[in-house]
Amino acid sequence: PQRPCSPHSFYDPSTSTRQAHSAAASRPGLMASKPLMAEHWLGRRMPRWSRPCRVSVNVGSMGAGGSTTFQFVNGEVLHWRMNLQGSLERILDSVLPHEINHTVFASYFRRPLPRWADEGAATLFEHSSEQAKQLHLLQSVVDKPGQRFSLAELLRMKEYPTDSRRMLILYAQGYALADFLVQQRGQTAYLKFLSAAETDDWEQAIRGHFDHAGVESLERNWLAWIRAGMPRLNHGEPTVAEQLALRSVGKVSGNSSQVP
Repeated sequence: PQRPCSPHSFYDPSTSTRQAHSAAASRPGLMASKPLMAEHWLGRRMPRWSRPCRVSVNVGSMGAGGSTTFQFVNGEVLHWRMNLQGSLERILDSVLPHEINHTVFASYFRRPLPRWADEGAATLFEHSSEQAKQLHLLQSVVDKPGQRFSLAELLRMKEYPTDSRRMLILYAQGYALADFLVQQRGQTAYLKFLSAAETDDWEQAIRGHFDHAGVESLERNWLAWIRAGMPRLNHGEPTVAEQLALRSVGKVSGNSSQVP
């Protein structure tokens, strides 16, 4: 049967894509992020698939952004297409890692995820300047329940909001929640948590994989952490994006149960 593309396959004849691919090749840490993204989460690299993921790149002064489309068909993930735009630097250090993470999660779970979980995990690999924008937005809404999503709402969302500001808030809250959980128990626990929530409920999944009594307890602790500025829970340890860079030069190996 047809299988999904590897998260490190490229194909597009356009000049801008060749330019981006050539530039990435001159920066080993960024090129390595494609095969190593799966290794970071799963402890192993994903095999190459029968068909490449087609990638279109528009390099310019427009705002950075991207999209990845695919279809879940009978347990397979098919018809991949990735679009990237922005400055070359921001494409390489934020947009491309973000979109690659979507392909890894789709290939692993083979089902739609709650939007916060997918977008939040992908944002962990963005440049710190992009993450700082998320924190700024979060701190402007954290004490405004009418503007932010409650955790109960966020956990079960499988569709994007139609309102553009609500969309940005979803991304920001998803990033903060993914960061909070991954820092506490690591990437393996995060994946198991999402798998458990599919068969159990969120209350049980939270209690089974994290040191929180349930949704209300997690929300209370998480919001307090956001108000404090999302400080590192493991002081002096690398962020997820920094871990990936270290892995690319052979200084991190395997899939740790906690942030190394």
